[in-house]
Amino acid sequence: MRKSFLRRAICAGLLGLSASATAAPSCGGTGVALQVLGSGGPEAADKRASSGYLLWQDGRARLLVDAGGGVKLRFGEAGASMVDLDAVAFTHFHADHAS
Repeated sequence: MRKSFLRRAICAGLLGLSASATAAPSCGGTGVALQVLGSGGPEAADKRASSGYLLWQDGRARLLVDAGGGVKLRFGEAGASMVDLDAVAFTHFHADHAS
């Protein structure tokens, strides 16, 4: 039941934020934004970071969803700080989402 609640809460939050996230020219600043850190799959040769997303609130990274290969590099490039994170969530435990 707890997993189901967490999934629904994350999905509802991401859906509710989609309009404001697309309107912002960049992540950070003020308000709420969703940043894609990676959208690649499990293929190592596609030269893309695997699945990873950051939810920003008022210029601070608050939630990291998935952490596939390459996401740590993109996390640093985004200027995010592990200290600011309130939570790290995984959609599932395949290598391209949790490495």
